[in-house]
Amino acid sequence: MELFSNQDIILTDNYKHIYIFGDSHCLCFGQNNTTVDNKYIIHVLNKDSASAKGLISTNSTLNYGETITQFINFKTYVKIKNIAYNTIESNNYYIFKFGQVDIEYNYYYKLIIKDEKITKNDFFNEVTDMYIQYLLQLNKLNIIVCGVNLPSPNNIKEYKYNILKLKTKSDFIENLTMEEINKDAIIFNQLLKQKCDINNIKYFDLIDECTYINKNEYYLKPDFIGNDHHYNGCRDLSSLKRFINNDDDYINHSLYKKTYHTFIGKLINVIETNMI
Repeated sequence: MELFSNQDIILTDNYKHIYIFGDSHCLCFGQNNTTVDNKYIIHVLNKDSASAKGLISTNSTLNYGETITQFINFKTYVKIKNIAYNTIESNNYYIFKFGQVDIEYNYYYKLIIKDEKITKNDFFNEVTDMYIQYLLQLNKLNIIVCGVNLPSPNNIKEYKYNILKLKTKSDFIENLTMEEINKDAIIFNQLLKQKCDINNIKYFDLIDECTYINKNEYYLKPDFIGNDHHYNGCRDLSSLKRFINNDDDYINHSLYKKTYHTFIGKLINVIETNMI
């Protein structure tokens, strides 16, 4: 697989264009434009802190769901104005990667700040139902859902700190383990996959590729462990380039290529295997 990161917009229907929407964890697929095998161009159009539930919520402050809808239907995008697209709609693919913010933050916000009596099971079902509802109303065949990542183990302290900022020092927060947090991601993905399957929506995740199992517990492989709550290499592009001497081809840099190549490779495989 040949990957190259660049900022040049290639305006041609000979390429298949892949648009990725979601929170900051979308940056595992790269940033700006990435060409793959001289056949695909990947555009990452993420919005930090975007949630799955917020896609269809009337109370969403980001209004990201409406922005995505406008882009897909009319190819307008307020954040990136020079994005390329195909006039042949069958060559456009729309990837959705949401849910991380919901399970790692919003659940605890509802439980602690809003004092709602809600279980994880009920909350996960509510979020995935709204997520699927949004995707179905787009009425597109070439939509693919990517499941959430396992949290980075380097982030357990930050994870607890962010929750504790929600005005609580309750024992169930203090005693949160990496195993429990990882299990939330696994359960959420299983539920999301079930609902995607029922509604004929293509689904994939990278749990098998990025984790190992020890005593029936999932753990993130060392190659993917980042410095914060993201996977290795999933960070602001300007900071990334400064750290690697402004290397334009950051996609293939030895420090980070494991993440990018794994995520992009799995995505391309899903597209080509399903011939969508």
